[in-house]
Amino acid sequence: PADVTSGYASAARRLGARLKEGVAVTGVEVASGRVQGVSTTAGDVATRLVFDCAGAWSASIGRMAGLEIPILPYRRHIAVTGTFPAVPRTNPMTVDFQTSLYFHPEGDGVLMGMSDREEPPGYLTDVNWDFLEKMFAQAARRAPALAGAGVKTAWSGLYEVTPDHQAILGPIPELEGFWCAAGFSGHGFMQAPAAALLLTQLLLDRASEIDISSFAFERFARGALVKERNVI
Repeated sequence: PADVTSGYASAARRLGARLKEGVAVTGVEVASGRVQGVSTTAGDVATRLVFDCAGAWSASIGRMAGLEIPILPYRRHIAVTGTFPAVPRTNPMTVDFQTSLYFHPEGDGVLMGMSDREEPPGYLTDVNWDFLEKMFAQAARRAPALAGAGVKTAWSGLYEVTPDHQAILGPIPELEGFWCAAGFSGHGFMQAPAAALLLTQLLLDRASEIDISSFAFERFARGALVKERNVI
């Protein structure tokens, strides 16, 4: 993922985009019902278009503009074993939707993850080793070949979760010039390329080749949430 992200950034620069790293957004200027600019730690930017794609921090950006974006941050863990030939390299990604456990070969070892469904939302990103013990115990129950697997490395990061575990894509009607591409709820790396293409079409041509209205911000007010059963 890091290499792919770097590749996208390099391609964007070649096409004329200016990327500012290490710069925090501190405010969104609004006047007469539309976006007027953005304040940052590197100065102000006058603009009539803002895309909120700040992942787990997207709700905070929304509040800067006076909007309530229903996205919450949740910690998620990943662990990788040492060399582990008991799981063949040809083994596909395996998901147990009852527990949210998933695993797949990674290098010479096995990568696995699982959601802690009892953990409240928040911005913690340290590794909860007690939870990892539960995850490895669950892995051994689901796939006995994983019994005795040890941790070579582990880390945690943040999911950006909406009430229906689906992204919010498109303009926010309450504020002209404010668009959202966030809340992917763990699907972001898979869906981002297509989402970016469709949002570009919607912005420039006022229509996208695939209807994405079911992911509109307004679905929450209408009670038209997307039914998603495959959540990890």
